[in-house]
Amino acid sequence: MNELQTTSGSNLQVMWKIATQFSQASLVPDAFRGKPADVFLVMGWCDSVGLDYMSGLQGTYVLHGKVGIDATLFISLANSRGPFDGPIMYETTGKGESMAVTAYGMIGDTRHEKTVSMAIAKAEGWTKNSKYKTIPEQMLSYRAATFLIRLYCPEVASSTQTHEEVQDIEASKPRHTKAEVLPQEGVAAELNAQLEAIPTRAEATAQAKELAPEPETVKAPRPKPKSEDDDADRQRWADEGMFDK
Repeated sequence: MNELQTTSGSNLQVMWKIATQFSQASLVPDAFRGKPADVFLVMGWCDSVGLDYMSGLQGTYVLHGKVGIDATLFISLANSRGPFDGPIMYETTGKGESMAVTAYGMIGDTRHEKTVSMAIAKAEGWTKNSKYKTIPEQMLSYRAATFLIRLYCPEVASSTQTHEEVQDIEASKPRHTKAEVLPQEGVAAELNAQLEAIPTRAEATAQAKELAPEPETVKAPRPKPKSEDDDADRQRWADEGMFDK
């Protein structure tokens, strides 16, 4: 459990009073000024990792209800509380797009390291963060050290993300672009073309007549003779083609 979960009610009240006073101080970063609730959360986080309040406020921020930490403070905590024999060190190779930074720490005679290159940063979408253009070596160093710390001593800052990690994650998210819109004159031309393609009533009628099948000719029924026995009438009507013999 963290410090906030094990602190008594009276101590929480004291912490709240301290947080309120801190939030009114001019030395507190702007992000915490006038926000005692955020200061209170950072104070609880500081207690859980054994950090003094002022250092915590100077090196942290609150985002979506979570405490974030600057990479410099993250590395400082690892150097002072981590398993390494001495501070984390760095090696840089290459330049420009081929640059790579290795962060390493010694535990006994064993060297433990993590390397982050510009190729990795580009593949992950981190280079959309403009700092990879202005201070690429520093950003790669922060990332390499963060990976090293999370692998060998994640307990120094719990599950807290660094400010640089959050920036890279936000930069790598796909940006929604507006759908392509035809200029007004293009839309008008498109509509006119569609209207011109519609046939007039006269054209539609003519097309319908051309497509209609030819009507079948049906002969009108011929009258029957008044008497089937009247051979003379039957013969005359047969000769005239009024009915078959």
